[in-house]
Amino acid sequence: QNVFHFSEADFARIQFLCDMHYDLEVETETLPIILSLMDQVYDLRRQVKHLSRAIHDQPADVRQNIFENLRLLKDLQTDNPDETDK
Repeated sequence: QNVFHFSEADFARIQFLCDMHYDLEVETETLPIILSLMDQVYDLRRQVKHLSRAIHDQPADVRQNIFENLRLLKDLQTDNPDETDK
């Protein structure tokens, strides 16, 4: 006898897909693309959380340098919106 165990995340994904398909009338062929994009978003959020923890664990002067560099990069991007991430 096969027994399947599903997590709350599994049920949330199924509910999300059902909502997309039945409530928003998203075509079945589109659902895997949406699910893949959602997985990428969650993975990026997890990576940012880890990066944030790593930065937090650094000495104050290192954190300050990181924040200053981020501010400069943001300013460069604002000044040159056509620039790609280099």
